[in-house]
Order: sequence, then C-alpha cells, then structure tokens
Amino acid sequence: MNSLPFSKKEYRQRLEKIRGRMSEQGLDALILTRAQNIYYVSGYRAAVMNWTLPLLALVVPIKGEMRFMTRLIESATADTQLAPDPRKYKDHENPYALLAELLEETGYASGRIGVEESFLSAFQLNQIRKALPSAKLQDASWLVERIRITLSTQEVAYFRKAAEMTNIGFSRGLQRIKPGLYAYQVVAEMQKAMYQAGQSDVEVTKMWIWSGPQGGFMHDTSVTRKIEQKDLATVEVWGTDCQYLVGAQGTVYFGKKPPKAFSENHKLVADMYLAAKEALKPGAISGDAYRAANKVYRARKGTDYWRRVGSNMGLTFGPMDMGMNGKDVIEPWTPFILQLVEVEPALVTCCSTVLVTGSGVEELTPPLLELKCIGL
Repeated sequence: MNSLPFSKKEYRQRLEKIRGRMSEQGLDALILTRAQNIYYVSGYRAAVMNWTLPLLALVVPIKGEMRFMTRLIESATADTQLAPDPRKYKDHENPYALLAELLEETGYASGRIGVEESFLSAFQLNQIRKALPSAKLQDASWLVERIRITLSTQEVAYFRKAAEMTNIGFSRGLQRIKPGLYAYQVVAEMQKAMYQAGQSDVEVTKMWIWSGPQGGFMHDTSVTRKIEQKDLATVEVWGTDCQYLVGAQGTVYFGKKPPKAFSENHKLVADMYLAAKEALKPGAISGDAYRAANKVYRARKGTDYWRRVGSNMGLTFGPMDMGMNGKDVIEPWTPFILQLVEVEPALVTCCSTVLVTGSGVEELTPPLLELKCIGL
C-alpha cells in the first residue's frame, strides 16, 4: 500500500468524530459521495476525479468496517485507501445495486442512512432511493465538513506548504504580467514556477486572470484576451499540497497613475480587509468579520456590503458563514480566505488566506493593500 498522507491514528480519530456526529443525528450509516470527504476519511486521492464516475461512495457504518466502491479502472488507486476489500464495478454494471450490497453487508440497509444531498445530482439521489427502498434516508450534508473546519498539526503543515506554492505562483504572476501579453502566457509562467517549486497535485490547482478597462469579467475562464495599457487586472491563484487549498488574489493597474475612482475603490476594499482581519480571532463569531468590514463599507457607501467577506478553507470552501448572519464560534487553527471585492465603478479586490492561531491571525499570503501600478 502506498503511504497515506496522515497517520492511522489521525484517521481513527476522524472516524470517531464522524461516528459521534452520526450518533447525535440518529444515523446507522453514512454514505459519503463528496470527493474531498472521501479523501478526508479514507485517504483516497483519486476522489477529486469523481466527475468521471457514475457513483463514487464510501459507506461509514456506525459500527464495523467501512465499505468503499469505485470503477474497476481505478483498482490500483482504490487499493491504497483505508477501507478493506474495496469493490470495483465494471462500466456496464449498476453501481447503485453495488451500493445496496455494501449497505446489506453492514446490516444497516433498512436503517436510518445519511446522504450528502447537497453534493448529489437529482438523478443520483433518486437512484439511491430506488436501490435502498427500506432505508430511511436523511440529509447529512456538511456533517464531515463541520468536523474538518479546524486543522490538525499535520494538516497545518500541508496548508503552509500549499501557501508556499500559492505565493510562488502569485509572485510570478505579478512579475510577468504586463500589457501586450495574453492572460494564458502569464498563467503558463505561474504554473511552471509552482510545479518547479514542488507543487504536487493536479486538477485542484486553479488560477485566473481578468483584465479590462473596468477590471474584466470575474470568474470568466477565457485566457485569450490581450492585456492592454490602462487596464485593471486581477490575478488569482490557488496552490495546493495534499489537496489542501490556499488562495491569493490581488488587483493591479497598468499605468503610472490610476484614475482616482480606481484608487479610492481599492482603498475601500483594503480598509475593509484590515477591519475583517482584526475581528478574526479565537472565540470571535464568524459574522464579526463581516460586521467589521461592513462598518467601513457603510461609512463610505451608505449601505450594507453585498457579499460575505470570505470563507473557511481547507480541502474545500465552507461551511462556516462569513456573512451578515454568521454565528459560528471561531476556534484556533481554522484557516480562512478573506476576500474583499467591489465591482463598481470597477472590479478591485484585496485578499489573503489567513490562519487563526491560538493567539491571533497569521497571514499566509500577502494582501495587496495598495493598488499596484505597473508603469510603462
């Protein structure tokens, strides 16, 4: 078996916590289908590729051994994860019938079974219901996510390594980006730098560049627009280590002196970022960061800020509410991405991934607190 990213002891502790939550919710078994949760519990690294499968599932019974199933093509990878005797189905076989068999083996096929409804398609959920007609299905979305909000010592180490990769890519992007280049040319330089430095995962790494006279189109995936003088551009990078994600994002202006409206807008998001970071501390409530940033926004704009100020991080976003109604208590060793954005009169952002420690907040990626001008 290939070495797993965590010790057997840490996996046992995770399983104990999950079963404790299952007991609280009256569940006899839990069917995990979200890729990152399967990885968290069993160490199955190929879980991120579950979009290629009709069904990928890890069955966690309240007692007894876990059951795991995937496509036959992933046999070798399946043998590296923790659940014994992993089942592999052929492409012409019915994976939902196999799932029912696994539940029968646990003895809980007619019990109360948790499913991650938020991460299943309507078709998948309907097929699970048909395959388990005697079961009492109950939504267990976010059960595992709420356990993995805070990081263990080893997770923190992976997270810090991911931050190193992110910072290398972000720094390279800021060094290389200039008018006359296409976004894909800068993205290629960023990726090359990160993999040369030790980036170890594929598929989960993300990077974007948006540019235009008003900042471009956020979340647009096109990379074929040529960057021009007097553009605003946002560079965003997500590095990873052992699938733990760290993000960095910042806005730059191509010219010696940006329009006053752009500078003022950027100062607004930078001041909001600093206020949110100051409010983010052990024992605080997750909505405190929003309220602190919103105080700055309301003083300048006369209305409430229109989005959350960030999200807790790790293998995925969420589920901690970093918006107006957040009520989660923040504990040490919880990572967050603080991402303050404004879109009028132009798209600007101030962002950093931070880690709440036992005594405060540590910035893992550098925020651009001033609008960076790349002069010609």
